[in-house]
Amino acid sequence: MKYFLFLCVFCNTFLLLAQNEEQKRLIDSLANIKAKYLVDSTLKAIEQSKKKSTPIPKTQKFNAKLTADGTINEGNVERFLFITRLNASLSEGIFWFSMNPAFTYGETNKKVQEREFFMDISSTAFYQRRIYGLAFAILEKSNLRAIELRDLVGGGVGIRFIKNNPNAELSTSIACIYEKTDFITKNDVETLRLSVRLRGSYSVFKGRLKLYHLSFFQPSLIDNKNIRWNGIATLEIPFSKHINVRASIENSYESIVAPNRKNNDFRTTFGIALTK
Repeated sequence: MKYFLFLCVFCNTFLLLAQNEEQKRLIDSLANIKAKYLVDSTLKAIEQSKKKSTPIPKTQKFNAKLTADGTINEGNVERFLFITRLNASLSEGIFWFSMNPAFTYGETNKKVQEREFFMDISSTAFYQRRIYGLAFAILEKSNLRAIELRDLVGGGVGIRFIKNNPNAELSTSIACIYEKTDFITKNDVETLRLSVRLRGSYSVFKGRLKLYHLSFFQPSLIDNKNIRWNGIATLEIPFSKHINVRASIENSYESIVAPNRKNNDFRTTFGIALTK
C-alpha cells in the first residue's frame, strides 16, 4: 500500500511537470508567432513608405540623325546639288515628338536654281499602340517651284501594321489638313486636303542593309483637280557604328504650279548619315 501511494504521487507530479512544460512551449510558440507578425508588419510598412516616397522614374528616349546628300557634275553642264536633313525625335510617356528640317541648295552652270527649306513638326499620342493619334504642322519655301511660303496644319489617326519588331516598321496615317500656298508669280491657293501617308523602315542581313521609304498622297477635298503626292526611298549601308553610306531617289508631283514650272520633279542623291 505504501508503494502504491508513492507511485501515485510520483505519477501525478510527473504529469503536472509535463503539463507545465507543454504550456510553456505553447506560450513560447505564440510569442514567436506574434513577434514574427510584428516584424513582418513593420518591414511591409517600411517598404510601402519607400514606394510612396520614391518617385517613379519617367522613361525618355531621344534619337537624332543628320544626313548630307548631293551630286556634282562637271563638263558641258556643271551641276551641284546639296541636301541636308535633320531627323530628331523624343518620346516621353505616351507622347512622341519629332522635328524634321531640311535645306536644299542647287546650282546649274553656276546659277542658283534651288534654295529650299522644309520643316515638319509632328506629335503623336499613344504611339506604341496599334492605333494612335497625331497632329502636325509643315512650313515650306521653294524658289524652284516659285513658292514664297507654304504652311500646312492638320491632324488624324495612324495605324501600325508591323508592331514590336526591332528589324521592321510599317505604318500609315490618314489626316485632314489645311493648306495655304503663297506663290511668288501666281495667286495664292487655299484648300483642305486629305493626306494619306505610308512610312516604313527595314533592317536586313543582320543590320548590314537598311531601307527607308516615305510617301504622301494629298488630294484636295474642295478641288478634285488639285492633287499632290511625294515619295522618297533610301538605301543605307552602315560604314561604322554612327556613320551610314546612303543613296536616295525622290519624286514629287503637283497639279497646280507657278507659270513656267513643271508638275513633276525627280532626283537621285548620294551621301552619308550620322546617327546618335
